[in-house]
Amino acid sequence: MVQEIGWHGQRALVLEGERIRVVTTPSVGAKIVSIRDRASDYEWLREPFGREFGPIEYGASFVDQDMSGWDEMFPTIGACIYPVEGPYYGVSVPDHGEVWSSSWTVEPSPHGEICLSVGGSALPYTMRRIMRLTDEASFSLSYEVVNTGSEPFFGLWAAHPQFVTTHKTRVVLPSEVTTLVNVEETADWPRRNQSIGWPYAVTASGDTVDVRMIGSAERGSYRKFYLPPEQGVSGAGLTDSGRRINLSWDASTLRYLGLWVDEGGFSPQSTVALEPSNGFYDQIPTALQAGRIVRFAPGQVVTWELTVTVG
Repeated sequence: MVQEIGWHGQRALVLEGERIRVVTTPSVGAKIVSIRDRASDYEWLREPFGREFGPIEYGASFVDQDMSGWDEMFPTIGACIYPVEGPYYGVSVPDHGEVWSSSWTVEPSPHGEICLSVGGSALPYTMRRIMRLTDEASFSLSYEVVNTGSEPFFGLWAAHPQFVTTHKTRVVLPSEVTTLVNVEETADWPRRNQSIGWPYAVTASGDTVDVRMIGSAERGSYRKFYLPPEQGVSGAGLTDSGRRINLSWDASTLRYLGLWVDEGGFSPQSTVALEPSNGFYDQIPTALQAGRIVRFAPGQVVTWELTVTVG
């Protein structure tokens, strides 16, 4: 059953099963603000910290916001200028896309589902997300994007769930994963497209580190990796003190996986984001150049789905 509550002064919708409770705020980017494991009374998502939670101005800087919860990133991750000749050439697409800073509409939906939709501004589309419980410990997110314009466009989507971390948090990837690709220039990893070992990697200073672990926010650092683009996987997760959360998907529709770790570089609290995506990587021009991005033809309906399980 769907319930309506208040969340930091905003309208929120709740799905609650025997083992899991999920909360989303339609007017604040359809952000998923809570994923709680009811059996252990454990909250997996970062709550607002030190910054006001509420509606966001279109085009705002992502890191100036409350840095909480799970945001939807579409039609880009990093801010960029649309690069393809045609009616959208030169259009500015905001930081982390535009749907995270938009108010979504609550649409009529069957009992036990939350259907939210939003229209594009930089590019012409309608995006829908349907949330439903799938069993006592899981919920699914079903996505649909329709190109409402008369010309094709290119765009990419990624999830951005900012998970709670402790010194015991570990990232879990499928056993076949042995390397990652660095996509941010940082002190530890100064070269983009550099191959990084998994689960152990050597930093620029020669230190061997376990990159499954999340450090303290006192480090003031961050990192962003992807799995090699040719290596599709269908799931990833986190463990912490015997608890686990797992994301699963169809690798034929979500072919790429990003791993964002913030150890106080932007967020005041350490966090990790598992980011399944349909593009590689982070900006429309970069993904387009790599030939790893979705083309949305006029009138075309593109769908994908993601399932989250706690336990």
